[in-house]
Amino acid sequence: MRLKEILAGLTLAVICVVAVASVYPALDDFWVENPSWNGLSEFYGLVDPVRVRGIEDLLGIDPVNSTLFIIGPSRGFNEGYIEVLRGYLGDGGRVVLLDDFGSGNELLEGLSLETRFSGALLRDGVFFDPRPEFPRLLNFSFYETEEVVFNYGTVLVPGEAAYVLIRSTPLSYTNTSTDGLETGAFPVVTGVRVGEGLLVLISDSSIWLNSMIDRGDNREFLIDFMRGRCLIDVGHSYPTKLLAFKWWLMDLYSFLNIVEIRYGLALLMVFFVFIIQMNIDEAEERDSIEEVLKMHPDWNKEQLEWLSEQQRDH
Repeated sequence: MRLKEILAGLTLAVICVVAVASVYPALDDFWVENPSWNGLSEFYGLVDPVRVRGIEDLLGIDPVNSTLFIIGPSRGFNEGYIEVLRGYLGDGGRVVLLDDFGSGNELLEGLSLETRFSGALLRDGVFFDPRPEFPRLLNFSFYETEEVVFNYGTVLVPGEAAYVLIRSTPLSYTNTSTDGLETGAFPVVTGVRVGEGLLVLISDSSIWLNSMIDRGDNREFLIDFMRGRCLIDVGHSYPTKLLAFKWWLMDLYSFLNIVEIRYGLALLMVFFVFIIQMNIDEAEERDSIEEVLKMHPDWNKEQLEWLSEQQRDH
């Protein structure tokens, strides 16, 4: 196979891979573009949040007029991110953290807060939809919401500085290997002041998934928290290979949007095309000489090469 055909095949393969990766949706849990049951595309369409992947995305945001959602984190929070978040809260920002069995406690510990997600599965044997692991929350004091439905959530253990906003029904229960069966109205939504800001904790990461947002008044409950410019943390979950590749493509696109880089790469591509074309021409000449020698094996190869070079120079 000739070099030109190999390069054309490689180019076509790269274009196909990029096209498929760009069009096919990533189906990661809690991903804002995931249209499946476990995604947040409905949330994204309603809230239209700015995506926060790291520290630099939080800088320059007006804390007083914004709300940051952290939904279902599974990766750890480094000290740099925690300090930036502490400053964001201290200056009047609002953070809504939804977690159950993820890495939310690591963030609370880094912020020196006492409240914790217990990790005990919350059930309700009477008020549920459609089974006890989907308990209905009916105890609302000030939200314009009558009912929120959880999905395999947990409960909160409030610290001294926290105040309970919502509890489960008195008929709900948890069951752990250490504490056994416990019943009662457990805290499931709490708030805590951090400087001038507010951190809201919700003990279920799933209530705004596509499959849950229209259960009960879950959608209205989300609207209650929308204040100013909304942001969503997308950097603290482990991405699939497809999502990681999409992120790489977005980073590459941003990099190529720099004018100096774009012109520099254009010149470099012209140079490489020139070099490749020279190699292709030389390869084609060698192939043509080999074809001639097959037909006339008694001819002199060196003389044929000299004639080909003279013809190319003129």
